[in-house]
Amino acid sequence: MRMRNAAIYYLSKTGITRQYGEEIKKFLELQNIKSELINVLDYNNEELNNFDYIFLGAWTHGLYIIFQHPDKPWIDFAKQLPDLKEKKVALFTTYKLATGTMFKKMKKHLKGITDNNLIELKSKSDQLSEINKKQLLEFINII
Repeated sequence: MRMRNAAIYYLSKTGITRQYGEEIKKFLELQNIKSELINVLDYNNEELNNFDYIFLGAWTHGLYIIFQHPDKPWIDFAKQLPDLKEKKVALFTTYKLATGTMFKKMKKHLKGITDNNLIELKSKSDQLSEINKKQLLEFINII
């Protein structure tokens, strides 16, 4: 049986989103899914064919509780992505007070290249919650 692979793309301002991506990576590897953590600024279109699961993460940019959105480098990254409808795609973000419209805005920039049935992982810290772990297990079809 072929080993499954995951790409965890992130954009982090202070390092919290990067660390949250690292926690996702560690959890996936415990489930025997080879995972790579990749800054969106290092994106290479050729590498996407190697992955079964694609995680797209960004820090929550906005006014604490309103106008949340991904910042320009993440939007530029999203514009480069090819059709991902054949991949399992998840979104993740870190935030201070609320995610607000963050996931809605992320999906807007992915419109047409993914189905809208994406899981949404979020954390106020850089840690996976028990809910996140359950979401991930469902996403990779373990439970």
